Amino acid sequence: MNRHARLQCARETKWTTRYSGKHIIQGYCNCFGVDLLCAVNELRILGIKISAEREAQLKLSVKAVSAKRRKKKEEVILQNYGFDSTVGVS
Repeated sequence: MNRHARLQCARETKWTTRYSGKHIIQGYCNCFGVDLLCAVNELRILGIKISAEREAQLKLSVKAVSAKRRKKKEEVILQNYGFDSTVGVS
């Protein structure tokens, strides 16, 4: 589903007013299959106030998760193939 369709669906179903959980950003992610930062942008379009501080916090979280996944992938490559995947990469 593209952004236009998600926003239309959220408006038509009044998703933001019906959502009763504590974590609206995560709820939007789960419902519409988007990442945290996309959810923040779309919720703002829908009129939900999300602080810049919360967005910065989420950006750091996404960056940390990405770094953790990259490190784990490199470890698996090292274990499976016996070499460091970062050697010789420029």
